[in-house]
Amino acid sequence: KVCRSFIGEDRVMIVGVSSSSEREWEASETRMLRLVARLIGHTLWRARLERELRAQRDALALSEARWRATV
Repeated sequence: KVCRSFIGEDRVMIVGVSSSSEREWEASETRMLRLVARLIGHTLWRARLERELRAQRDALALSEARWRATV
């Protein structure tokens, strides 16, 4: 079974699970896989945003330090 999940607006993640038996997936199993794919996608997207935020804060702190040293 394969489910996709979007990470932000520009990336797609694929989550795949296989079974050793040749049976049909139940609806509840499919819903669970889709939920897990969404949760993983959301977690990766949030981690990316947090990294970008930290980088912006560091750049701002450096800019403020330069400004204070200049003044």
